[in-house]
Amino acid sequence: EMNYHIMNPMTEEAFELNCAIEMITQEDAIAYSHWRSKEDGRCYKLPSALEWEKAARGTDGRIYPWGNGFDSSFCQVLGSYKDEILANPIGYFKSDCSPYGVCDLAGSVSEYTSDLIGDRCIVKGGNRYSREQEVCCASYVLSASNFVRYATGFRLVHFFSHEEHEESQRKIKKKKNIYL
Repeated sequence: EMNYHIMNPMTEEAFELNCAIEMITQEDAIAYSHWRSKEDGRCYKLPSALEWEKAARGTDGRIYPWGNGFDSSFCQVLGSYKDEILANPIGYFKSDCSPYGVCDLAGSVSEYTSDLIGDRCIVKGGNRYSREQEVCCASYVLSASNFVRYATGFRLVHFFSHEEHEESQRKIKKKKNIYL
């Protein structure tokens, strides 16, 4: 049995392998979505800025994924920790979760969307270097699509067929002990 580790050249310690992918371009993220779609036989894409924001805010229009009050202990941003700023594993901050159960939207890694303003792409969500005003669900920054942004990655949206959607809804309701 062999174990592989990715080493941090700065500290010579192993990186946590359950972290978001970052230090890529929007073009890289789009290329991955195409590859993943072919690999799985399903349709994946980057979310639009509106899809991303809806997933973060829910139907009540909250300011942050968890509600309307900011607390730096709820997500990985400046002020969340005192030591070196390294990415935490996905889902580490349990409070950084939207009404839809989408996690890690306010901190850790900002995310590319599929939307452009002019020739620049919209990047949503705060990251571990963000301040309070930068992690609001409505905030965004613009970036060249071929520029590597530190602490910026992506998430994918998966399109369900009608049958897959119905099955996923049954599983969700069953998980919540709500039966049809």
